[in-house]
Amino acid sequence: MSLVRYFPTPSDRMGIIWSLMTVEQSVIIEYGPAGTTHYGIGFYGALGVDRENRIFTTHMSEDDVVMGDVSRLEKAILEVDSNLHPKVIFIVASPISAVIGADIAGVCAYMQEKTSARLIALEQGGLRGDYGLGLTQVYQQLAEAFVKKEARQVPNTYNIIGASAYSRRARSDINEIKRLMAEAFGSTLNACWLLDTSIDELQKTAKAQLNLCLRPEALPVCRRMQEHLGIPFVKGMPYGYTGTRNWLSLVGEILDLPIAPNLAKELAEKQRYVNSMKAMSFMRKDRQGKAALFGEYALVQGLGDFLEECAIPVTHRVLTQSPKVITELLENIVYLESERERLNVVEALQDTLVLADDALLHHCSADNHKIRASAPVLYAAERAHHLPLCGIHGADFLLEEVDAYLYPLK
Repeated sequence: MSLVRYFPTPSDRMGIIWSLMTVEQSVIIEYGPAGTTHYGIGFYGALGVDRENRIFTTHMSEDDVVMGDVSRLEKAILEVDSNLHPKVIFIVASPISAVIGADIAGVCAYMQEKTSARLIALEQGGLRGDYGLGLTQVYQQLAEAFVKKEARQVPNTYNIIGASAYSRRARSDINEIKRLMAEAFGSTLNACWLLDTSIDELQKTAKAQLNLCLRPEALPVCRRMQEHLGIPFVKGMPYGYTGTRNWLSLVGEILDLPIAPNLAKELAEKQRYVNSMKAMSFMRKDRQGKAALFGEYALVQGLGDFLEECAIPVTHRVLTQSPKVITELLENIVYLESERERLNVVEALQDTLVLADDALLHHCSADNHKIRASAPVLYAAERAHHLPLCGIHGADFLLEEVDAYLYPLK
């Protein structure tokens, strides 16, 4: 790993933990030193994840590491089970326990008969890659544990697969998707993987008629559910007016429902304004504008395409997560692994509409127009859950930012 000034890209272990912390009726025990867990607690809090009675650590002494003593883990499992009575206890490996090869799955197996909670081991330990791999792993492992074929599906219901607390405006985006699905088709959400959900919701996943696969990390589990449970899926995020219309059309084909006329009319009217921006751009000879995007794959792809529609050329689409789990990486999206490489790019930008995280925006010169669109957020808390980046409302917001960028107040 190269040196970093701010936060390194989160590991697979951290992606697993912040996902599991949003699952009600469950508790996480991390088998590792207290310092490892303590470092992450503040970070999870910054993501808006509730930490109270959600995550505990066993701590580890030198004897535990050298001799392979797992008595601390055994005692922690019994204590959490008897005091908090969760339905599920997730036992997560730390880097230390992963390095020494602690048999966490074996401990869960012989401790299961002593607990009321179901014990599930996740042994990755943060050594296999960045958080994208962790998300893929946790989706697949939870599907194996909780998703069973149902006798029947509930018509006009859907699951969101791929929600992540690390995505900027994640809760707002979920609320926008729920609004679009309700207004377009009268559809209702069945389960949300994995943000603000519960064990009960995960167990009813197979009742849904459709999966909405929001990110590449969720593709493997969506494909598996389609193959084994017969649940079709639509992949991608609805960014921009055209993108939202196309996304809703794909959903409507599976549900065998048309988009509600009022919503279709609203999308068409808003798209006409975007089309007019291309004509107006020829009149804006002294102020053409340009954009640069830094963030997760769906964001730099979807918002980049929308800005291009608005006659704002996108000069940089920089991926800030590992592309290992992305099978369809577009040629116009580049991955810069080191923070220094990304800083070099952003420091050279001038008079550009920049969508990025706080660390990169901090290094933008003052003549750029800056939008917080990615994590991590260093200098503010995300309080609003009604300000999405996706869907109609997200496109409305971005157009206002484009106007502020093109026509700044003197």
